[in-house]
Amino acid sequence: MATMIPAVPMPPAGATGEAKVYAALAELPDGYRVYHSLPYYLLPSGREPLREGEIDFLILHPERGLLVLEVKGGRIGYEGRERRWTSTAHDGAVHEIRDPFRQAQQNVKNLVREIEALGVDGEAPLAFVHGHAVAFPDCDWRVEADPVGAPRELVADAGDLARGVERRVEELFALWARGRSGSGAGAGLTKRWVKKLGQQLLAPRFSLGLTLGTELAWEERALARLHEEQELALEFLELNGRAVVIGGAGTGKSVVACERARRLAQAGKRVLLLCFNLPLAHHLRELAGSWEGLEGRVTARAYHELGRDLCREAGLAWEEPDPDDREASELFWNETSGYLLLEAAGKLGTTFDALVVDEAQDFRTEWWGVLRELLPGRDAAPVALFADREQDLWSRGSVFPEGLPIFPLRTNSRNTAAIARFLAGIAAAGPPPGPTRLAPGAVPGEEPRVIRWRNGADEREKAAEVAKRLLVDEGLSLSRVAVVGMRRLENSSLAEKPELAGFPVEAIGDDGRARGAGALRYATPHRFKGLEADVVLLLGVDGSRWSVAPRNLYVAASRARHRLFLFAKAGVEVPGVAGGG
Repeated sequence: MATMIPAVPMPPAGATGEAKVYAALAELPDGYRVYHSLPYYLLPSGREPLREGEIDFLILHPERGLLVLEVKGGRIGYEGRERRWTSTAHDGAVHEIRDPFRQAQQNVKNLVREIEALGVDGEAPLAFVHGHAVAFPDCDWRVEADPVGAPRELVADAGDLARGVERRVEELFALWARGRSGSGAGAGLTKRWVKKLGQQLLAPRFSLGLTLGTELAWEERALARLHEEQELALEFLELNGRAVVIGGAGTGKSVVACERARRLAQAGKRVLLLCFNLPLAHHLRELAGSWEGLEGRVTARAYHELGRDLCREAGLAWEEPDPDDREASELFWNETSGYLLLEAAGKLGTTFDALVVDEAQDFRTEWWGVLRELLPGRDAAPVALFADREQDLWSRGSVFPEGLPIFPLRTNSRNTAAIARFLAGIAAAGPPPGPTRLAPGAVPGEEPRVIRWRNGADEREKAAEVAKRLLVDEGLSLSRVAVVGMRRLENSSLAEKPELAGFPVEAIGDDGRARGAGALRYATPHRFKGLEADVVLLLGVDGSRWSVAPRNLYVAASRARHRLFLFAKAGVEVPGVAGGG
C-alpha cells in the first residue's frame, strides 16, 4: 500500500471526486508516497507578487520520479472556441472551472523550480523525471478529437481508476520519461530524495515554542503599561504637593517618582531628583536627560554625589576619609557632608523649586533638614518622597518631615506573578509587610528556581550551567542578565575565577554597568538596590545571618523582573520558601 499523506479513513462509496482518487491511489504498491491537497507559496521575486497554489495529488516514487495530478469531479464539458471548461454536479448545477491541464502544468513547474532552487540540506537533486496529469473520476474520456492542450495520454478517467490505477500511473511516468536522456534527465528521485523532500520540504515535522528572548519581550510589553494605581498616585501628588508614596518592590515607585519629576519640570520648576545609590542616580540622570525640551530643568544625583559636585564647583574641599577609619567615615558621610553641601549651595546660590526622592528610606532623618534649606519655598515647596521600609538595608529608620500625607502603592506591576508571589513569601518571613497585590492580568511568568550547591566550586559550576543556557543556548544579551551576590565579588565563589560560561564577571561601576565590555554585571543587594534586570542569578545564600535575612533576600530577589535563579547551600532554609526551597 502507498504511504498516504495525510492518512485519512477510506472514503465511502459515492464519495466526492477527490475522495475517489484518494481511495484509488491508496492501493498503489509500497514505494509510492502520495500527498493530498498540498498547498504551497511562491515568495515574491523581483516585481512578482506573492503567489499561492494547491496540488490536488503529488505522487513520488524513488525509481519513477514526481507526478502532479489535478482532479476535476462531475461531468466535464469543454468549449474549444472559448477555451472554457465546465463541471456539472449531480444536482445539474453547472460550474465554470479553470483549465485543469494548465493548472497541473503550472503546479509541477512551480514545485520543481522550488525544489531545484531551494534544495534540501544545501543541495538540489539531480535532474529527475517529473510531469503532470489530470484525473476525471466521475466520467469516461470519450471525445472525437483530443484538444491539443488536453491529450488523452495525460488523463486518468473513471475507467482507469476502476480498473486499478497502478497501471495508469506507471504509463504516465513512462510518458514523461520517454526521450529524456543525458545527465540523469530520465532518472528517478532515489529513496534518499523521496525521504528528504518529505521530511524537509513537503511535510516536515516541527514544534514551535518561544525562545526565552521572545518570551521575555512579550512579558515586557505586558509589564510596561502604566498601571491605574500609578496614575492615581500621580493625581494624588497633583492635589497634595507635599506627600509620601510608599510601596513594596515592583509597585512602580521609581516610575511614579520619575514621572512626577518630569511633570514638575514641564510646569517650569527646577527639580532636584535624588536617591542614595550611585548606580541608581546614574540611571535617573540618563532618564532625565532623555526628556525632550526639559534640558537643565532636572538635577538627578545621589545625595552625597550632589554635595561632592557642588563643592567642586564652589572650590570647596571635599575630602573623603579612609574607609577603614569607621569613626571618621560615619562622621563625614552622616554629618560633615551635609554641612559642606549647604556651604557650597549657599556660595553658588544653588536652589531648587521642588524635591523628588526615590528610595527615601535610605536617607538619614537629619538629611531632610539639609535638603529643606535648598528649597526657597521651605515647607511650601513641592516634595515627593518614595519609600519602601522593607528595603531599608542600612536600618536607618528615617523619620520623614511631619504632616506629609501618604499614598500607598500596593499592586506589583514590575515583576511577573510568579516572582511577586515569591517576594511576598520572603517579606512575610520578616517584619509585617504592607499588603501587595498582583496587577489584573498579571504576567504569570516562570516560577523562581532554587538551586542547591554543596561548596563554592559546585555553586560556580551550577551557575555556569544556567548562564550558558541563558546567554549561549537562548542567546540573551548580557545587558538582560545580572548576577547579584550576597557577598562582594572578591569574597564570593567566583573570586578565584570570576567568569561564568566563558563570560567574565565584573563588579558594576557607579553607572550600574560592568566595567569591561562583554562582561556580566555583578553587584551586592546594597549596590544593585533600585536597579533591575530581566534575569537575576542570586548567589551566595550560604546560611550566614546576612545571606538569609528576609530583608536582604527580598531586596536581592526583587531585582529580577522576569526570571530568578536563587543558589542556596544544601540544607540552608530559605525564608518564605515552601520547604526551604
